[in-house]
Amino acid sequence: SSGINAEWPLRPGGILRDWIWRGDKGYPYLMTLLAVVLSVGAYQVVNAKWLDMIQYGDRDICYYNEHCYRPHGSYDVSVNDCASNLPFIVHGVILLLYFSLCEAYCESVGHTFYDYSIPYAFGVTLICEGFGSLLYHICPSQIIFQ
Repeated sequence: SSGINAEWPLRPGGILRDWIWRGDKGYPYLMTLLAVVLSVGAYQVVNAKWLDMIQYGDRDICYYNEHCYRPHGSYDVSVNDCASNLPFIVHGVILLLYFSLCEAYCESVGHTFYDYSIPYAFGVTLICEGFGSLLYHICPSQIIFQ
């Protein structure tokens, strides 16, 4: 008997609930709230500028590097630039999962104090970095960069 709960970490339906309520997660909650609020406005600006470029046919609205530009199908978006941000998102998710398992292990062996809020915030930040850069690469321009 190693002291680890036999059902850890595979508890159907309980993993997400336990993650949300277990430990101090002020930083990641704040980061997620700020990311959602800022992403809504960023998406609206990106979408409006991209639609203007499509509607008016003025490719100077979005400053694409035409030499590296690789559209996909009927979408006039540089897919290769957008896909280059996926590693940020994937690594952020990996960090969240890793520290969630670490936190579950600490709880299962009876540790009374563990604070993974900073690593969780770092994982959320990586996901936000990838998503923000993906938005920028849909229609790169000075206003979107700011």
